[in-house]
Amino acid sequence: MEEVKKLRAKRQVADALNIRNRPKTTIIYNLPLNSPVLVWREEPIGQPGYWSSPHNLLSIKNKTCTIQLPYRPTNFRSMVVKPYLVDPKITEDM
Repeated sequence: MEEVKKLRAKRQVADALNIRNRPKTTIIYNLPLNSPVLVWREEPIGQPGYWSSPHNLLSIKNKTCTIQLPYRPTNFRSMVVKPYLVDPKITEDM
């Protein structure tokens, strides 16, 4: 029984070390201003969230991104912002 406990503890430590604690946000800090970004929007309880349509990135200060929404600039944490990636093949055809 002691050996099983040791193996279980070893496995729990390995699993805990492999867990990613938060999303990677370094890519946001490398974007130029006015780049299109998506913002994660939460829905009411019981409804799934979604990535809202591309908006312009106005500024980044510490972990706060200012995004131009249709009605006014709004601040979001960098964890809920990701770049809007466009397929170069699609844009070349236009």
